[in-house]
Amino acid sequence: MITIFGDPLLNPTLSGTQHGKDQTLLGIDNQDNSLAGDVDLITGHAKGGDDHLTGGSSNDSGSVDNEISGDATNMSGSAQGGHDLLTGGNNSGSGTVFSDLFGDASTMSGSAHGGNDLIVGGNNSGNDSSSSFTFNGAVGDAFIMNGSAHGGNDLIIGGNNNGAGQVSNILGGDAHAMADAAQGGNDTLSGGNNFGSGSAFNEMGGDATSTMADAAHGGNDTLIGGSNFRSGNLANEMAGDAHAMADAAHGGDDTLSGGGNFGSGDVDNEMVGDAFGNMSDAAHGGNDTLTAGSNYGDGTLSNSVVGDAFEMSNFAHGGNDTLTGGNNNGVGSLENDLVGDAVFMSDHAQGGNDILIAGTANVNGTVANFMWGDAQVTSGGSSGGRDTFIFKDNVATGETVGTNNYVEDFSQSQHDLIEFTGVAGVTSFANLRFDTVSGSTTIHAGADQVVLVGFTGTPTAHDFLIV
Repeated sequence: MITIFGDPLLNPTLSGTQHGKDQTLLGIDNQDNSLAGDVDLITGHAKGGDDHLTGGSSNDSGSVDNEISGDATNMSGSAQGGHDLLTGGNNSGSGTVFSDLFGDASTMSGSAHGGNDLIVGGNNSGNDSSSSFTFNGAVGDAFIMNGSAHGGNDLIIGGNNNGAGQVSNILGGDAHAMADAAQGGNDTLSGGNNFGSGSAFNEMGGDATSTMADAAHGGNDTLIGGSNFRSGNLANEMAGDAHAMADAAHGGDDTLSGGGNFGSGDVDNEMVGDAFGNMSDAAHGGNDTLTAGSNYGDGTLSNSVVGDAFEMSNFAHGGNDTLTGGNNNGVGSLENDLVGDAVFMSDHAQGGNDILIAGTANVNGTVANFMWGDAQVTSGGSSGGRDTFIFKDNVATGETVGTNNYVEDFSQSQHDLIEFTGVAGVTSFANLRFDTVSGSTTIHAGADQVVLVGFTGTPTAHDFLIV
């Protein structure tokens, strides 16, 4: 492996008020590279330069490993990262390229502050479906952030797949793990797309790809899933803040948009507003906006959208989230599973007051909407909030919610509300018809239908809003 520091005459340490130079570092193709924009350690009030670093690529059957840090291996004290551009290596052969990209450093501690960095993952254009593989592990600031470290406002873009091989992007807005009083920046993460017959996988954490603990606080991040344009497959796993949140960690107010399917392959979006895994202890979710991906081709698309976390336990508290299902504008099929708070809620976990909006389909496609305002499974003393379920048609364009709509946990005692907007023939509560069969109630709203699963009570005008 070749190791290059951008400021070798100042290496190993920038300290005091020293300032790194603006450097351009290029990795060597078909071999391993270790690149750092400035030096090994930045401490005191020193600042890194605004550096451009590019990993080595592969055009043969071998393996290339790139380890790239925008400023240093470690940053401490009141060190300040530069505004850096990092680019992963591309793979055009039958081998593999692994790029680990850290916008500022491997570790940030003390009161270190990350720069506003741009990180672009390497692409895969190899056509060996069994061996052509590109991996990009990219975090906007550092692998580990602790103390009072503060992340910058970073833009991270995953690599694309253009061939028969695979690309995998693991993207974190700030770090792999955040602890103590670390603060995330307001980051934008965009997953890689699939333009080939192979596959692309994007895993994104708006702040941390692993854990947020202690009093770590997430930024207000924007996550955009990758899309599929050909016959291949694509999967997006997106968490507004982290994989797991514990102690008194607090999520930011994040915006997540699922990837679309413009081709004939399959797209799977799994989106969670705060923690992809568990929110525990006294962790608190942000007020997030999640919009599922839509289908424009003849393939299939599946959206799983959860407002706060896969699991909420102890005294975790969910935010007030807005979830919108994807639309089917093509000829394939689409399913939206919308869950306002969590798949599992236990102990004394508390859900937020959420808004869930069903997806639509045109006359050539199909859509199914399964909606839970609180959680799919509740236990202990956990409780949900007051939720609103919205079914909105666009008669002029022929897009309607149709007849495959299921509200799984409608509750009059929690003052849940059902809204019908733009539904032909429905202008008041009097236009609705109700059937109770096999322990559930079906609402007939013009040509649309909504099943209140497990609800056998008497619907009243107070339960509905007609627009």
